[in-house]
Amino acid sequence: SPEIAALSILMLTLAVLAFLGIRKYVSLRQYAMLSKGGRWKPRVSRPKPWQAAIIYMILLPLLLFTIFPQIGVILLAFSKQWSVTVMPQGFTTEYVKQMLLNPDVRRYIINSLMYSGAAVILIILLSVTSSYATSRFKGILTPVLESLVIIPIAVPGIVVAMGYFYFFSQVFPNTPLDPTNIFNFNPAFVLILAYSIRRLPFSARSVYAGLQQVHVSLEEASMNLGASRWKTITSILLPLISLNVFGGAMLSFVYSMSETSVGITLGSLNMQYAPITAFMKDIMISAAGSAQLAAALGVLLITVQILSIVIVNIITKQRYAFIGLT
Repeated sequence: SPEIAALSILMLTLAVLAFLGIRKYVSLRQYAMLSKGGRWKPRVSRPKPWQAAIIYMILLPLLLFTIFPQIGVILLAFSKQWSVTVMPQGFTTEYVKQMLLNPDVRRYIINSLMYSGAAVILIILLSVTSSYATSRFKGILTPVLESLVIIPIAVPGIVVAMGYFYFFSQVFPNTPLDPTNIFNFNPAFVLILAYSIRRLPFSARSVYAGLQQVHVSLEEASMNLGASRWKTITSILLPLISLNVFGGAMLSFVYSMSETSVGITLGSLNMQYAPITAFMKDIMISAAGSAQLAAALGVLLITVQILSIVIVNIITKQRYAFIGLT
């Protein structure tokens, strides 16, 4: 409806203005570090025992309070019934088994894995090319390109979803890409594009940070010896930033799997091709739905996120501490 489109434009405008304002303010400050070379080992100041006790007394309750939602989801996933009581009335693994063994439920998990995997491939391509362009070629359009790459992180997901909805319904009417063509609409391509744009900033900033650590003289030496730019990028540059590419791709994959706004808005239009988040919403509000099954799927998403972040931390080790993602 026109009202929804107008609200989406308003939200987009506010998000973009806020993002550009913050970006302009941050760009006014410069941070530099002088070093004599070698591996940087930060000096760690350990608190005294009584200071550590105070820190733990303050932080542990706060930490416990912040993870209450995750604890509730885990308890609900393994509960037989939980409605008016403080604690679940018995525990069971029935819903976890249903999630893993029911082919109808597995289909939505596979859909999300396929969409997120395809989106990550596109994200890697876009992040490497855009980051290389912004870090190696300085021109008038460089700040514009950099802003276009990062700005999706500030745009609300519902605005992205509505933008794709109106675009594909107007440009590709009465086709499988038309969201208004409910019976024939296949959201796979639209979701992959939306996931790619929504989660591009995570990978792009990681790759850009890696490129900043590789001196341009290495590329110049390669090209001076006769190698083409493509050969230089694939043989020298990409191996040096492979950890950054991997870390950014893993984070993008994790957040694509749990994408809610786009997944529910576009994915739920045809439940046969819906992602896991759309299915969770569907079974939560349907008459024959199951909150426990939705919670079990939520536990699956939490597990995937934790494992992915742990893998990124282990593989990238200290290097990722420099780019501020862990």
